[in-house]
Amino acid sequence: MSLYWFNQIDFAYVPTTREVVAYVDIEDLDLVSERSWQASFKRGKLSAITGWKTCDTGRRTSARMHREILGLYDPRIHVDHKDRNPANNQRKNLRICSNSQNKCNQGLSTSNSTGRKGVFWNKMSCKFEVKLQKEGRQYSAGLFDDLDEAARAYDQKAIELFGEFALTNADLDTYSVTPDMSKFRPRQPSLCSRNTSGRRGVRWHKASRKWQSRIKHKEREYHIGYFDDLDEAARAYDKKAVELYGDSAKTNESMGLILPID
Repeated sequence: MSLYWFNQIDFAYVPTTREVVAYVDIEDLDLVSERSWQASFKRGKLSAITGWKTCDTGRRTSARMHREILGLYDPRIHVDHKDRNPANNQRKNLRICSNSQNKCNQGLSTSNSTGRKGVFWNKMSCKFEVKLQKEGRQYSAGLFDDLDEAARAYDQKAIELFGEFALTNADLDTYSVTPDMSKFRPRQPSLCSRNTSGRRGVRWHKASRKWQSRIKHKEREYHIGYFDDLDEAARAYDKKAVELYGDSAKTNESMGLILPID
């Protein structure tokens, strides 16, 4: 294998497969020259530099370049690239870490829909939720109406939990990207398929021959009353819904099923 380096900048370039060039400290050339290095990609991104060599017994062995340099072969010990570049295997760019610390120093996942790290759209509350995980424990930093406010809350909590390993939205410059906000519109409430009255929380009560209004809250069902007028029953439901659910109440008036009273 041919190695090319520049003494004046004190590191060496190591050619690998797929036109990828890794770089190491000059003093580590002897370590890496014993293997043939290959570049691995995952979802289109460079994920690792793996080296192969044939032992005296004829068996081929493999090792990641950063582990070879640090002499770490125990899979329980994790190593983090500070700049998140697997090709940069200078010792100053490598640090021993936990699995959680290693994951914290990662960019946006492919499943991220908000464009902000650690921020998810909570369909139930119709708000942006901030979640982090450390050593198997999940942390929540709150629910927010504003996307960037949620991202800043993530940044603050990540620094609190992970310190120097925290990769924030400010580091990734995600604030400069505006996602399609139409994906995060509140879900429009609708009537269930069995509803025959056309009003939320109202059904025809055959025995009394009146409109019955009722509502369920925290596994308890409340009987509101019987009414001759359909819209009167609907307004009684709306009043009780606001009493029980506050601002999150889904009412007949907010759904446009009845007209507001002046």
